[in-house]
This record gives sequence, C-alpha cells and structure tokens, in this order.
Amino acid sequence: MILAILTAGIAIGATVLFKIDTIQVVGESRYDPQEIISLSGVEKGENLITIDTAEGEAAIMSRMPYLETVQIKRKIPSTVNIEVTEAQAAGCIAYQNQYVIISGSGKVLELAQAPLEGVPVIKGAAIKEAELSEEIVLEDETVLTLISDIETARAAAGLASVTELDLTNPVSPTITYDGRIIIKLGMPTDLEYKLQTAVAVLTSEDMKTAQRGTLDVSLAADKGRSYFKPEYGTASQAGTSSEAGVQSEEASAQTASGSELSSIPENISSAPDASDSGADLANTGNDGAEPSSGG
Repeated sequence: MILAILTAGIAIGATVLFKIDTIQVVGESRYDPQEIISLSGVEKGENLITIDTAEGEAAIMSRMPYLETVQIKRKIPSTVNIEVTEAQAAGCIAYQNQYVIISGSGKVLELAQAPLEGVPVIKGAAIKEAELSEEIVLEDETVLTLISDIETARAAAGLASVTELDLTNPVSPTITYDGRIIIKLGMPTDLEYKLQTAVAVLTSEDMKTAQRGTLDVSLAADKGRSYFKPEYGTASQAGTSSEAGVQSEEASAQTASGSELSSIPENISSAPDASDSGADLANTGNDGAEPSSGG
C-alpha cells in the first residue's frame, strides 16, 4: 500500500514538475530551426519525461535529408535540445537519367538533373536502389564501404578539388584532382597516408598550376616512393625533365617525365609498417602501371 502511494506520488510529481518551457536547436544546418522543432513533434507544456525522442528524430531525418545526425536530448528540469549535424555531399552517381547525391556515409541527400558543382562524380558504383533520406543500396555493398573510407581519408588529408572518383576497379581506385591529375591509389589500404603524400606533392611550389598527368602514390606507404608522369604534349612538359623541389625529411624529391619522387615529402607522418625504402622500384606497380624511366 505504501509502495503504491509512493509510486503514484512520483508519477504525479513528474507530470507536474517537468513541463517543457524551452525547445532549441543546437548545431548549424541549412534548415530553419523552427521547422526542425515542428517536425520533432515536441511542444512546450508537454512532459519532459514522456516525450518520444526516437519518433521525433526519425521524423526529422526522413524530411530533412541534408542532416547527417539528429539527437533529441532532455535537459532537466524543462529544456529540450535538438542536436543536429549537417550532411556533406561526397559524391554524385549517375542513375536513371539523373544524379544521386550522397554523403560520405552513403545517405541519399538529393536527386539532381546534373552533377553538383564541387562534388566529385563517382564511377563504378552501380545503384540498386536510391531513396531520398535513406542509405543508398549498391549492387556491390563493398563499394559503399570503399566510398566511405576514401572520403574519410580525403577529409583527413585535406585533399580538396576532387572532381572524380573512379571505382571501376575497386582494388585499384583512382581520384581525379582538379580535372587534370589522376591519383593512383593502388590497393585501398593506408589511404590517409597516400592522400597526405598526394597533397604534399600537389601543393609543392614546383607543381605547375596547369600541370596535367598521373600521380602514383600506390607505393607511398609500403615503399616510401611515389611517381609523377606528366601528360604528353601539355604545357607542363616544356622540357624533358624538371626538378620538383618537394622537400623530404630525408632528401629532396625529384620529378621528371614519368620519374620517381624518391622519398615522401615533409609533414607526412610515418608510413604504417614502411619497409624497403631503398628498394629499386623501376619494375614495380601494384596496379599494373609501370613508371616510365623519364625522358
């Protein structure tokens, strides 16, 4: 009897005491905060304890595709915080005469008639199903994991101006930088390190703005080597060879037409399990592309 009275008292106290008087959106997004609050279903005067946070979160996520995460949190005694993070477009995939815009996690953000400016086009990712606000379904699920891994590494390495991601061969993906330099990654391992190496080379003083060609960083982590081969006939090939001037912790790197960047540029953290840094790589290339000898 006493227990029943206490339980009833607690229930009544909770109902009376925890009335919501403040609802606020925390975090930046493209959406109007009042619209987010409205979709949450949470209203002032409701009981803080009894609101359905999961239902509110789901409602917001389904109607606002450019939100990556939504969390509705109670703050005793009378406040509800709706915490949001904005989703970032990571790629455009051609599908049924349109383009599916996805985030790095694979969430479908938008269906567009053309690729979005500044968002890389992804090749080699066959779509099985694409619904707005839902995770994209690809014919090969491992490709979605690869997209996520490359996007995470790209962001961490600070590689901007990516115009294309080619996953036609998933075991040897390539990235196109600024529409003019193809970056060969080789096996999709140590991606952050490889892209850090690419950034250091691409931003070096001697890498001409108009330079076109192929940068091979597939062996950057394993062998401590990378290669750059200018595209034949471009303005960047004024001479038969040129000094890259990219400095290394160990030595200066040199680049010529198809020549080796003999060591990794500075400001790159140590390669995971790097070995045989002095090995002759003239006949290597995990993806079948043999670096030319120059000239």
